[in-house]
Amino acid sequence: MSTLSKLLLLADVAVLVFVRIRVEHEWVFWFLAGMIIPLTLLLYLTTYHISRKQALKALGSKSASVLPSVSYVPTGSAETSSQSNSFGRLIVTENNIVLLCRQKERIKEIVSFPISDISEFAVGKVLPGRSGITFTLHDESIRQFSVLRSGELHNQLIQALGWEEAGK
Repeated sequence: MSTLSKLLLLADVAVLVFVRIRVEHEWVFWFLAGMIIPLTLLLYLTTYHISRKQALKALGSKSASVLPSVSYVPTGSAETSSQSNSFGRLIVTENNIVLLCRQKERIKEIVSFPISDISEFAVGKVLPGRSGITFTLHDESIRQFSVLRSGELHNQLIQALGWEEAGK
């Protein structure tokens, strides 16, 4: 489905750019121009989006906190290429924090670490111009995730982790 949406979007843009549309058929131009937005949305949904239901099914869990769309921010040279630029859903289960990403029509677990390993977390800047979450683990390693809407995330994350107050 992802390949089909890419081809449709490419064909739509190619027709708009390279095919001369006569004045009496101007409606065709506006129709094709208007189709760019739905086709881009379709491409996003088939390439990156993971719904709450899909995330819980992939983990085999009945209930977990599913946080907004995030991407993993590599913090060192030990990170693999599959982890860099991974965009998906951050899931907080009873014992783990898991980043699920869509890769080649399948949902894969990219990053996972136990909640018991977290010494503290902070919500703030993780990249220039991007806010997110920084988890500091007991072994002093850091896991960072860029989040689209981090303002409302702090209390949601405290509740999901089962902590009484920030920083544990």
